[in-house]
Amino acid sequence: MDAEIAELAGVRPDLVRLAECLCLAAGVERAFLRRARIRFLPRTTAGLEAELWFSPLVESAGDQMLLLDPAVSEVLRRRLTGGPREHAEAVREFTADAHREAPPVVRWFEDLLWAGLLPTADGHERVKEGLARMLLAVTADEDEAADDLGRWALHYLPRLPAGVLRHDDAWRIQVASSERLGLDPPRDPFSRPEAIASGARVLVQRDVVIGVSARSGGLVLSSPAALDAVAISASGGHTVRLDVTGALEPPPRMAPVRVELRADQSVLLPLTVVQRLTRSGRPEWSLAQPRRALEVAAGGQASASDPAGPHVAVLLADGTIVFHDHEGEAVAAVPAPSDGAPRHSLTLSPHGTTLAWVEDGAVHQCEMVPEPGPVQVLRGEGGVVDVRFRPDSRDELVWGTLSQGVLVLRGKHSLAEPVYLADDGVRAVWPFFGVRPALLDELDRLWLCRTSGEHQLLAESVASVSGSQDGRWLVAAQRDGTVLAWPRGRSGRHTLLGRAPWEPTDLAVDAAGTHVAAVGGDGRLVVWDLTETSPPPLVVRVDFAADRIFADPSGGWTVAGSGGPAGLRTEDGRRYLVSPDHEPDLRPDDVPAWILGCVLAEVETSVLWGARAAAPSEVMKDLSETGARCVLAGPLVPPPLADPARPNAGGRDGGAAFDGLDGSAPLIEAAKRHGVRFVVDLDLTGDEFGRMGAVARARIYDGVRRWLDRGADGVRITGGAAIGRRFLRDLRHLLQGYDDRVLIENRPWELYADAHDAPVTAGGLSDASHVANLPLSPDTTLALALRIRSGTLGSDHSDAYAARLAQAEQALEAARRGAQWGHTLPEQLLLPEHQALAAAVLLSLPGCPTLPLGLLGEPRTAALLRLRQAHLALSKGTLQLHHFGGPEVLAVLRTHGSETILCLANSAQQRRTVSLPSSFPAGAVRLLDLLDGREVEHDGPVPLDLSVGGLDVRWLMVMPLRSDLGPRG
Repeated sequence: MDAEIAELAGVRPDLVRLAECLCLAAGVERAFLRRARIRFLPRTTAGLEAELWFSPLVESAGDQMLLLDPAVSEVLRRRLTGGPREHAEAVREFTADAHREAPPVVRWFEDLLWAGLLPTADGHERVKEGLARMLLAVTADEDEAADDLGRWALHYLPRLPAGVLRHDDAWRIQVASSERLGLDPPRDPFSRPEAIASGARVLVQRDVVIGVSARSGGLVLSSPAALDAVAISASGGHTVRLDVTGALEPPPRMAPVRVELRADQSVLLPLTVVQRLTRSGRPEWSLAQPRRALEVAAGGQASASDPAGPHVAVLLADGTIVFHDHEGEAVAAVPAPSDGAPRHSLTLSPHGTTLAWVEDGAVHQCEMVPEPGPVQVLRGEGGVVDVRFRPDSRDELVWGTLSQGVLVLRGKHSLAEPVYLADDGVRAVWPFFGVRPALLDELDRLWLCRTSGEHQLLAESVASVSGSQDGRWLVAAQRDGTVLAWPRGRSGRHTLLGRAPWEPTDLAVDAAGTHVAAVGGDGRLVVWDLTETSPPPLVVRVDFAADRIFADPSGGWTVAGSGGPAGLRTEDGRRYLVSPDHEPDLRPDDVPAWILGCVLAEVETSVLWGARAAAPSEVMKDLSETGARCVLAGPLVPPPLADPARPNAGGRDGGAAFDGLDGSAPLIEAAKRHGVRFVVDLDLTGDEFGRMGAVARARIYDGVRRWLDRGADGVRITGGAAIGRRFLRDLRHLLQGYDDRVLIENRPWELYADAHDAPVTAGGLSDASHVANLPLSPDTTLALALRIRSGTLGSDHSDAYAARLAQAEQALEAARRGAQWGHTLPEQLLLPEHQALAAAVLLSLPGCPTLPLGLLGEPRTAALLRLRQAHLALSKGTLQLHHFGGPEVLAVLRTHGSETILCLANSAQQRRTVSLPSSFPAGAVRLLDLLDGREVEHDGPVPLDLSVGGLDVRWLMVMPLRSDLGPRG
């Protein structure tokens, strides 16, 4: 470029000199161009301006402005600074004066251009200061002006000299501006460490609520959070970046996968899982990778004679076959076919060292251990429909080819022989039932092939077929779950093993030929004993959706499938564990699923209906961003019960508000759009004698009906003697006419004239309510758990509270199966720090905690709320109360399936330490702090000391210790 400019300067020196006078400007306006020509080339005419405007020195030109080509500008600046210093400084002064009213980013850009031309230390410092000011400006605010500034920065910064762009702050400005605008950053020409880009993104990131759903096929991530998803907080902007790993135990040695989730996007992240189980069902090792697999094959075992095994091969969706060693590490791969030919029937030799599959109508075989060898292709007449290794130790292949309706079994070292007239196609072949192979055709019929002709074993609905490795047994499963077995030599008689709870997707017989296992696409493995008559099956649970099973030579099982628990790590270090719920749903049919463990956000109706209330959509949007999924609006008092001195407990007109009118419909519609349930809080305290007349009851029933018709998800009834069992049963009968509606019973302690009237036993509770407030004395409710006396914290022991809470749980279960307590915040808590601690305790308990919306909006409480929603142990788990030696520390253990979380709450003003005994929990574990991500191991026999800050909580996930797999190699 220098030569081209020099050549042009020899022909048109005025043109190049005019361009030199413009090279310190971000952009050249028409007026700027005219003033520069008159100032520095006064003897030229306006024609020179037109010549420059259309010259090759210009990158682009519009009606009012032109931009010089960046490469040309670089040469022009060198020519300018190579001439007289006074002229260069005059051009700089002219440019700064002409653009003194230009936007700040333009002036910063021109300052950096000039500072970058100064070879002195002063120039270096001026560049650093200018870049620092620009970085502060593009990261300071979150409004549209800052977005515009970021767009200008992305436009101008790449045009700076290389010496300026070498500064890390120049790269930070580009990364931060791209992150703010949801754009991919430009390519870094200097290959800086990723930590610089990550740090720049943090400068403009904020808390973003995204949704995570654990499905049988993997994780569904959504932004904003989908209605049926668990809401979690992550740092981000237009894009949220997450590192995802499989979280099965024992854990695999695999690097996390980075997922970038953009705004208004949903992403399905497949999770392929392989887990090796002992005969008893205990996991030995696991492989979990966030990719979709078409097929999985397993073989081999780790032993002194065979140290290479076991191995797993995974056929990915793009046709690549990935080979994993016994530690789950990907050690080799067979690339996808260049022509895109599909692959199927992946199989692995008994030693776990050789792969085979079907591709392009032929068998392909490849030695993988000690390192991948060449692929051998074995062809025959017709297309290959299935291939398997013999189950003995010879690693010999047997495959079936189909030609002109005739199935032929072939082997690498054996003669081909027609075995079946397969007019109806072939789904699968099991060639090892003695010398007579079994065949499953396309019409779901099972045949036994023999020299005298084919013998039909099952006429229809066969889902899968397998057999024992020694050829003694053939097993098959039908679509209704029936599992049958045929012994060798007695193909005319079968044994009914039992019926699976689903249609089996795969079967396997163990190495000893004594047990049959089936999987069906959920978290269960069903095992039958072949040596007993009508044996009861053994059900083994796994933490993923299992759909393939293999018999290990060691006597155990290798199970493959998808889904399972996954670990998420945000860019700012927050960690989440998301697990699918494989536990059976034991709730009664009339208990809506959404109310289980739901947190209710109390909102005063003045916030919703008042004159200063925000638009309904804004109210519900703000509420959903706290993580709350149900709003409790009220209290509303029906007109027959309203106090004349307080005519409206929740609206401009008590009757209109109570009847579901007065602007409630837009609120309910807005709640639905933002995934928030809407429950109405009705105050039915009654008259001064606690009575409620027939007219009042009729008006209440009619008002509740109106609310339900407008989409309300349920009602909470507050009152004392006016609320009888018959009244609640009538309301429940009304709610049963609508889908998924709930009835909540709220009887505050103050409404009981005598402590003996409080329904602390099953006899005092209604059998109609889905949720009941805990109607116990303030001395035995949450107040005692926090040792609250007259608004202060004391040092009473929490055992009395534990016993009382256990009694209340038993009473509720006896009154109505599936009902929950609706714990509320103690009214005697006045200080914000005490309220925050009480909210944390409530969120650690089962049932439906009821908390004020303002408290749920506090960052600490909101974080706990999202953790509760993200972990099934906290929302659905069982409850155990423990005492670890500290009288001020309440210890709650929540368990659901394989997930266990220990919640510690310290009611003292100062930090307290509790000691976990060596026997708690059983076995060596690691404790992951869900709030700060710290991890500590507890493997005994020494007790573990844990500290909890004053008026603070810790939530610790209990997980097995990571397996010591030893050094690699």
